[in-house]
Amino acid sequence: MAALNGLNYEEALRIVNSAVYNLERARATYFKLTILADITPYELTVQSQLVNFDYTDFQEGKGFNPNVYKVVEGFLGKGDIRGVYHKLYNDVSWILGRLYRVKAGLEKNELAAISELWSIHQQYADSIFFGQYVVAVFFDIK
Repeated sequence: MAALNGLNYEEALRIVNSAVYNLERARATYFKLTILADITPYELTVQSQLVNFDYTDFQEGKGFNPNVYKVVEGFLGKGDIRGVYHKLYNDVSWILGRLYRVKAGLEKNELAAISELWSIHQQYADSIFFGQYVVAVFFDIK
């Protein structure tokens, strides 16, 4: 129906506003987590397990996206748990910045370029996979 009548800007704006609201809450949570992580000492046993983990075999066995998984390995392979929280905070902040621009356009009945929407979607998907892969590694070492 939208193809026949054009984009329903009000509905698109409602969806974007909902995404912005949820991501603002997520960013606030990640911000708190970064502060807590920065003042919490590492558990040396867990850090050692992360450094000595066989990331290659785990990735191959799970079939994870290799590009995203390399980023996970880059943090956890050095035992950098704090960096994980900072990355997630930065990812959400990046996505929010783009969504604010999309929202501003929709408020003027302007649609963002498909390439911009695709970029936001790709970053969101990569961030979700990143978080899932981090959890999978922690689940496996426990």
